Amino acid sequence: EIDRKTGKAVWTLDMCDIVESKYHDMKDWAHVNTVQYLEEEDAVLVCMRNLHGAAKVDKKTKELKWVMGDPRFWDDTPVKDKVLRPVGEVHYHFQSHTARMLDEDLDGNPDTKHMIIFDNHWHKRRSVDFFDNDPNSFVDIYTINEKEGTVEQFKRYTCPKSKIRSNGILVLDKKRVYAMEGFLEPMIDDYPAMIREYDYESGELYNE
Repeated sequence: EIDRKTGKAVWTLDMCDIVESKYHDMKDWAHVNTVQYLEEEDAVLVCMRNLHGAAKVDKKTKELKWVMGDPRFWDDTPVKDKVLRPVGEVHYHFQSHTARMLDEDLDGNPDTKHMIIFDNHWHKRRSVDFFDNDPNSFVDIYTINEKEGTVEQFKRYTCPKSKIRSNGILVLDKKRVYAMEGFLEPMIDDYPAMIREYDYESGELYNE
């Protein structure tokens, strides 16, 4: 956190202190690409591309509240008990970008919250033997129940492979979801990037 008047750092989160694990094995071992401040809870959500996960951290105490990612990735690590347990079939994200908790109540349940993330579905930076080699990327919306420590798949929108620099956006009042694909692999019609517009409810593709 930076003081805009002085330029000085007034708060710092060192991921080495949060995720002590066997994955401290290269310079860019976590690659945090987004941080969202959750003001009502005084917490932060971080998206850790090279750990195939997102994590919520108490800002004041710097306590790890939970990790959202494939539980197999976190076996034999000190934080495995913080990993959200899947309910039903959950499609996990790999080398994802722009995890954000949504303000909108999508299911009417006061015990749940929702997280949107762009699942690049790529694992070249940190390969895992359980990667499914799906040729697509996705915009995923998950339902998280912090009291029960669980995660469910709420929505999934399929899009062409974009290996980095991408984002998923929900515009609920327009019933739209956008996939902002920043690095297509391979390019499409010689274009390296694409914006896709979906119907929120049905997942129907409207524009690209």
